[in-house]
Amino acid sequence: DFIDYYLVPVVTLIFYFFLLRKSFASNAVFSGEQLTAYQKELSEIYRITDDEPAYKIPPEKLDALNLKAFEFIDEKKVFTDPGLNLVKFSAMLDQPPHVVSAFINQRLKTNFFNLVNSKRIELAKEEFSKLGSNSEIEVIAYKVGFNSKSAFYRAFRKFTSQSPSDYIDSLK
Repeated sequence: DFIDYYLVPVVTLIFYFFLLRKSFASNAVFSGEQLTAYQKELSEIYRITDDEPAYKIPPEKLDALNLKAFEFIDEKKVFTDPGLNLVKFSAMLDQPPHVVSAFINQRLKTNFFNLVNSKRIELAKEEFSKLGSNSEIEVIAYKVGFNSKSAFYRAFRKFTSQSPSDYIDSLK
């Protein structure tokens, strides 16, 4: 029993500590010099600074992407899809996600989720205006693309500084 319960676990633990120490002591991926050179190379490629975005889109590409993005957003209203995410939206635009994200950040000065939620809230406000006091908040929340009532309330308050019911009351 002593060997099974005490000696084998202790020897195994010592062996694992030895392997762990050995693996940290070796330069398996990069040596210190190689890591420094790699980091310098990356910073030159991307020219990352605090005042400049990591990926800058050329102006002509920005304009073309702007037209296509607003066609999907304003005309096709893809933001009402509850499963919409940056990857799906990028596929619709035939662009990599990092390009679409950079476009939204540079041109629209916001991020993808704020853009989508602001469009959803605008549509919800239009629906509330049409229906007035007969508005069913939860039905409209799902109609404009939210997955839950709480997410809708949180976003509505963020973009309008009031709750949906207060907004409906202010329409009277």
